[in-house]
Amino acid sequence: MKKLLFFLILFMARFSHNFKRELIILLKKIKNMLKTETVESKKMIEIYFNYSKGRATKEDVKWANKQLRDVIKALGIGTILILPFAPLTLPFLVKLGRKLDIDILPDSFHDD
Repeated sequence: MKKLLFFLILFMARFSHNFKRELIILLKKIKNMLKTETVESKKMIEIYFNYSKGRATKEDVKWANKQLRDVIKALGIGTILILPFAPLTLPFLVKLGRKLDIDILPDSFHDD
């Protein structure tokens, strides 16, 4: 994740005349995205705990499983980011995933 942010900032610095404004917008989006993921992950853990006690509904477990998939996707992206040429490979993999109708990005990466 850190490398992605670093390369996004470098990209924006090179190709943007309004770098400061766009950087602030980007950082706010990232902050909100991480905040959402944190809240949702805590809720997921609570649901799994309740499930182990027999107190979770099927809908809750379904939501928690969806969140777990998002966490795994984020971990996969993190793994890709440590590879050489990550700024080139990640956009390629996202585009390839879209062509194959496979969403490799967590839901928090998508605009609502």
